[in-house]
Amino acid sequence: MTSSDDVNASWGAWSLATLFPFRVWPLLPPWWTLLATIGMVFVTCLYLLHLIAYSYSKYRLHRVVDFDPNATGVSILKPLLGVDKNLKTNLQSFFTMKFPKFELLFCVKDRHDPAVGIVKQLMDRYPAVDARIFYGGEVVGLNPKINNMMPAYRNAKYPLLMISDAGHVLGFFVHFGHDFHVCHPFL
Repeated sequence: MTSSDDVNASWGAWSLATLFPFRVWPLLPPWWTLLATIGMVFVTCLYLLHLIAYSYSKYRLHRVVDFDPNATGVSILKPLLGVDKNLKTNLQSFFTMKFPKFELLFCVKDRHDPAVGIVKQLMDRYPAVDARIFYGGEVVGLNPKINNMMPAYRNAKYPLLMISDAGHVLGFFVHFGHDFHVCHPFL
């Protein structure tokens, strides 16, 4: 009888030594082999659990949801002052978002602001988007930006308001799309 036969006889008919006949197995005590087997079964079960969770989330939770035509509209107030870096790209991301009901309300201090030209170009390019420009403001406090937005606030069509600075852009993952994400600027 060889040494591996002794190991098989002492550990039973089935053991890891029969599956993996390496020299290290005869050196390990039987409880160590049992612990390694339990660990492998545990890791395999965790792996299978992750595969099941991934499959469930992929095929069950990631389905296309149609927009509710009766969804509440959103009034987006954008205070502008001068031309910032990437202003046209930032504003264009709001003109191209997909949401059933929204309006863009641009607030500028005076008619000679350079941002007005960019906003008018985008309004001409996207005539289907409900967008308006409000000039001036009214004094309601010490903050000039709030003073600048008050006319737009008073003329907002929808009960939900979003105040978004000129430097904010709607990103790829946060567009108001089929799953109606909340807008989170990443700039």
